[in-house]
Amino acid sequence: MGCGKISNGKNLPSTRPSCLDCVEKHLGAAMVQLSEMREGYKYRLLIIGHLHEAGDESQQWPELHNLIRAMRKAFQRHGAIPDFDTIGKVVEKIRQTGKNPIANLPKESP
Repeated sequence: MGCGKISNGKNLPSTRPSCLDCVEKHLGAAMVQLSEMREGYKYRLLIIGHLHEAGDESQQWPELHNLIRAMRKAFQRHGAIPDFDTIGKVVEKIRQTGKNPIANLPKESP
């Protein structure tokens, strides 16, 4: 269930140019704020915002975009901590190959 708006991720125009450096910047900020949230700081909304921004910045790579979006929604709805290792591997493979490597990742990390 979503907000009901027409933002279902189906071939919508990008809201901004995609940028892997910016994706990493926002993911890194979310990671820092997650660690500080564990210390009692009230950063939930900032974390959600940074994950959203990382998703916006990754629209050129739909599977990366959808992965980040799914992890943001899981955090937002259930408090599930995003799997930053998996996202980082995907970003690195995109940098190395210029392709979208999600289909080649293992289903579970060891």
